[in-house]
Amino acid sequence: NCYILEINNQILVIDPGDEYRIIKKEIKNKKLLGILITHSHFDHIGSVNDLVNDYNVKVYKYENLKEKEWTIYI
Repeated sequence: NCYILEINNQILVIDPGDEYRIIKKEIKNKKLLGILITHSHFDHIGSVNDLVNDYNVKVYKYENLKEKEWTIYI
């Protein structure tokens, strides 16, 4: 359920499930900018705490974002 968006060695993780080691391996030495959660089911948030603790990034919840189109600037 996890997606990793990467542009110019900068990463946005969407719905980091329970495969923290795999996610961390994909991030490598790239800059993690934040985490987007589409909903709070366990299979979409399992690695959130580990990522926040290791990378000190913000978590954005989809329900807090208004229904409209967003552009991600990296």
